[in-house]
Amino acid sequence: MEEKIKTHLVRLLEDKNDVFPDEILQFWVRHYGATVDKTILDKTGKEWTVDQVLSVDMKEDVSPTPVSWRNNISPAALDYSAPYLESVLSNWEEHDKLIAIAGIRSHEKSNYDLLVISFLEGHSPKVSIWVHNESFGYDEPYLIEVADSFEIFQTDWT
Repeated sequence: MEEKIKTHLVRLLEDKNDVFPDEILQFWVRHYGATVDKTILDKTGKEWTVDQVLSVDMKEDVSPTPVSWRNNISPAALDYSAPYLESVLSNWEEHDKLIAIAGIRSHEKSNYDLLVISFLEGHSPKVSIWVHNESFGYDEPYLIEVADSFEIFQTDWT
């Protein structure tokens, strides 16, 4: 599984000259695809609930049934796959400095906010929440900061 995650990350980070810190890889390996109920705080003190750590599964990696509630065609296991979510979000390719690692609980199934690693500012990656409604249709992602580094985020996670 670690090799599968590394392959996904290399694809995401190619041509960006970014280095993916080992602690992020190890976090993803440890929690890969897990359903969680973890409350995190953004920097303003607002609570968000992480409900699913994403996988990097592709269509060929999963069973075709059950089917997704999103479109009644694709496998349900892809609903929480980082590559799948990135492919269905209409403007995600414009956010090439973000890597989705987990989903935030939503009361509206189609509006799924994501916990992301942000490489936007060219220095160590930050952890943020990509807000679906405020990002949809815009060139710039709407991000709410959670932690200035993954190390800080991981300390709060445990």
